Amino acid sequence: MALPNINDLIGSDVTEAGFKAALQQFLENTADIDLLNSSATFKVHRILSGEFDSIDKITAPGLYVCNSDAIAATISGIPVNKSFHLAVSTESNSVSQEFKPFFSSDVYVRTSNASLNFPAFKKLALSEEVAASTNAAMSAISYKVSKNMFNTGTVVNNSRLSATGAIAAVTNAKRSAHIPVGAGRKYTISWTNAATIAPAIAFFKNTTDVQGQNYQALGLVSPVTITVPANVGYMVINTKHESSVELTNLQVELGEEATSYTPYSETGTVIKDSSLLPALAKDYEKVFESVNLFDESKILRNYFLSTGTGGLSPATGWTVSGFMPVIAGKQYTLDGQRGRQGISFFPTNSITTNPALLYINDNSLPITVTAPPGANYAVIALESASIKGWSKIQFEDGSVATQYIPFGQTLTLVDSEYLTTDVATVRNKLSLIEGVGYIQNYVSDLKAKLNISVYTPISSLVSSVFNFVSDDFDGQNMRVCGDDSAPVRMMGATIGANHGYGKAILTANGHGKTDSDIGSVWSDGTYQWVIIQVISVNSLAVTCRSENRSYSSALPALTHVSGATSTANITPTAVTDNQWRPMLKNHSIQHMVDGELIIDKTGDWSYEKSVSILESYDLMEKNAITEWVIANKGSYKVPYDAESALNVSMNYIFDANGGCLIPSNFFTYKSIAAQDLMFTQAARLNPGVNGQIKYYVPRSIAFKHNDQNFDFSVPTVVDGLTIADRIDFDIAKTEVGAVVPDRLIMLNDTIGFAVGYLPILDAHPSVRNARTSKGIQISKTDAKVYPYLVDGLTSLNAGDHYSCVAYRVYFKLEPKITAKFLIESDYGVFLYLHWHDMSQIYTLDLPKQLIGKPFEVIEKSSNTEILSGLTTSKLSFMVGEGSNATVVLRFL
Repeated sequence: MALPNINDLIGSDVTEAGFKAALQQFLENTADIDLLNSSATFKVHRILSGEFDSIDKITAPGLYVCNSDAIAATISGIPVNKSFHLAVSTESNSVSQEFKPFFSSDVYVRTSNASLNFPAFKKLALSEEVAASTNAAMSAISYKVSKNMFNTGTVVNNSRLSATGAIAAVTNAKRSAHIPVGAGRKYTISWTNAATIAPAIAFFKNTTDVQGQNYQALGLVSPVTITVPANVGYMVINTKHESSVELTNLQVELGEEATSYTPYSETGTVIKDSSLLPALAKDYEKVFESVNLFDESKILRNYFLSTGTGGLSPATGWTVSGFMPVIAGKQYTLDGQRGRQGISFFPTNSITTNPALLYINDNSLPITVTAPPGANYAVIALESASIKGWSKIQFEDGSVATQYIPFGQTLTLVDSEYLTTDVATVRNKLSLIEGVGYIQNYVSDLKAKLNISVYTPISSLVSSVFNFVSDDFDGQNMRVCGDDSAPVRMMGATIGANHGYGKAILTANGHGKTDSDIGSVWSDGTYQWVIIQVISVNSLAVTCRSENRSYSSALPALTHVSGATSTANITPTAVTDNQWRPMLKNHSIQHMVDGELIIDKTGDWSYEKSVSILESYDLMEKNAITEWVIANKGSYKVPYDAESALNVSMNYIFDANGGCLIPSNFFTYKSIAAQDLMFTQAARLNPGVNGQIKYYVPRSIAFKHNDQNFDFSVPTVVDGLTIADRIDFDIAKTEVGAVVPDRLIMLNDTIGFAVGYLPILDAHPSVRNARTSKGIQISKTDAKVYPYLVDGLTSLNAGDHYSCVAYRVYFKLEPKITAKFLIESDYGVFLYLHWHDMSQIYTLDLPKQLIGKPFEVIEKSSNTEILSGLTTSKLSFMVGEGSNATVVLRFL
């Protein structure tokens, strides 16, 4: 709205035409102002106290402002009780209202009908809310899963539903996680074993609820069909009462009919494309915040925790953590690797030699501790002057060690549920974090997770060789096998793999020895002892100079013989026998995926055919190491560099079907004392998991041992096996005229596991009885299995050597046959068949890679006949009478 030019209205230069135009403009402006002043649309109406008692009465068009929360509270019907702007407009017989609260981006709208009846206000969605809503909708997409909704991998141990439907902590009980279900829908629950206590269910609104509703016992008879009540979204099932057996082959499926059991499994989906909604979070990513209280930037160097008081004392070369905040009475868990034990709690974060409130001198990891009264800080020991290094240290609130994440950092992972990839990639992979991880593959339809340790730094604390750790199937632990890498019994000791020579850790308070005394020689009056490590001011490690022996429990004092700086007697007050590590040199280990060498020790690698761990190392004689330490006295040096005595080299080749092949070589550099050789060993399958554990030893016969009768020619229960002496399957326990057993087969109700040697090289039938008299051995401790390659040795000369191919193979049980497994090797493909279901014709579908291949018979019991002369898609066998039958074929 522009004003007329003043020079057109007054002055000597005014013209008639100019004056008329200026006057017209003035009059038009005046009319516009009158229109503005007269129109409610352009005039703001300030709402006064008591003017309106309901927003339904504000129907005249215009802009309204209520600038008082108190006045707004007296007006009924407003969507938010706070001061507001209101825009009212009319169209025909209806009225529209747009409500905006002060200091908010929210907008509420509604429109009346012709009778001026208003509905409730509706809030308009903001752009951010649209994004979040869309993101939530994407997250709620239902991805295809198998019909079985019960996931064994998420079973919660030591927990079950109480009779009220509440989730309770109960030792030895088990329950499912929260299983998503639909309100009003019917589901059928089934299991295959005989329940001894009726399983129970309850329903929950969300996964964080711990109090369920509609609790009900299902009874002892399977199957049971249930109907989900209204207003719930999840169900929990008791899978094991503390005094009952665990339900096997548990299945939860939609509908009113129980179908054949199928394990829970998921298929992949496409990663959600974040470019569709660029402002959204990537919901296929999971971000984990660190809970680690250990801040590596605040470590205290040249301090140690006193083993007497736990106080902080200056000490060159030692390292402890900084002060980590704690709360008295709470539990904390420490995990990782470190070169020195010890945890101290303090009331303040001041460095002091004063005694700690609590000092815990325990080298266990992980370890859970409780902060004592008055504690505000904790300090942990990390390394000593002689034992260096720490790795992946995590100190966290709670009693469970969780995923390591450095202090102050986050870990971002991609949720595998959102990935689509090749089937082989999903099925088979190697996953390592700093050299420790697992191999995933499948045994038939059972998902296997074989946990392994590949790369472990050389230290005096743990073995650095490759090791099997444990085996899981469909999320259930089947076997703990932390000592299955095989040592050799040579040079007067069980040595190599996880075993070392003997050392004694002496407690001798204030012994006064330092690293300069390492390598010095001492006498207990009978034997000479060598200091090999100064652990702390109150403890040190020694080993016998001439023998692999323990320190006397009489705790004799040690007097100086030679080489020490501090020559005062060592007077021990306690002794702990331990293993002296490292015992190996020239250690080489690396891994390959489908034939490609991998350098990284952290990563995930999919594979199609195999993962190979290649390892080799030398072992030294104990007296040679001891003399090397004496000759190189005055400091702690590892690994040791004495003369090599022998070499072992193994390739651990994991296939895609639950098998591991172990081609192995052994040779000597020099003449040594010797006893026996194995290249694998196997812990028993876990008793109580998927039924009883049974052992079957092919070619064995019935026998008596420790006044007990045994017959492992048929599957024999070993859950509670109690024997005073080990069982050796020697020639007396072997079928007449047969070769001593070269394999043992473990069975539960679902899977089998075979361990032994392929019948080649130094395990060939033509030489096996000459190489070993023990064959297979069952230990008196937990029925552990030792397959012998060579035994009965007394000595070996330089250049003596042995070779074999060991195997460890899982297979799924099938009807009409006890064990059927395939082993692929560079020496041919071996098919093992064992029956105890007699008098039948058995036909198998031959794997496609074997169709058309010629084969030879390696082993066949007399009561079997091969009905196929060549390899079509099937092979058939006639199994006759008897207690057992065997066929072993090699495909060339």
